[in-house]
Amino acid sequence: RSKAKAALASPSGGAQAEHALGWLACPLLDREVDKLERRGGIDAMAAVARGVGALSAALERSHRSAVSVRRWMLPRQWAERVERNDGFERIRHVLFRTGLVGVSLDKEEGFVGGWRGNRVKCLHAQLGDALVRGERANPVGGLVLRRLVEAG
Repeated sequence: RSKAKAALASPSGGAQAEHALGWLACPLLDREVDKLERRGGIDAMAAVARGVGALSAALERSHRSAVSVRRWMLPRQWAERVERNDGFERIRHVLFRTGLVGVSLDKEEGFVGGWRGNRVKCLHAQLGDALVRGERANPVGGLVLRRLVEAG
């Protein structure tokens, strides 16, 4: 499979913080993931992750490793500035204390909306991450891909 269907993201100018590591760039793939989500795919994937200890642990590693990837992508001087400057509290939180799609690593719901505690928040992000970093880095994204293939 071509990994060109996901695009690597980087922080944009103007001190914007972004929690995503990649976006789906293929409109057909995006549409199919939309359909899967409308059919309850987020809750279904979360249930699978909760029920399979190894998958749950792998999902947690995916979230935690997202911080390392963001740090790697961010120029060192920018990271140092964000760490030092009190005016960058929100940016610091998004870049260094959230996993994929803003899931709080501290399991706090206050900073980022939409998290229901299931650690699976957006199948587009899970799949995009798996396409960029590989299914070993995000097996939930790999599971999303397999579900899409099975669905045709």
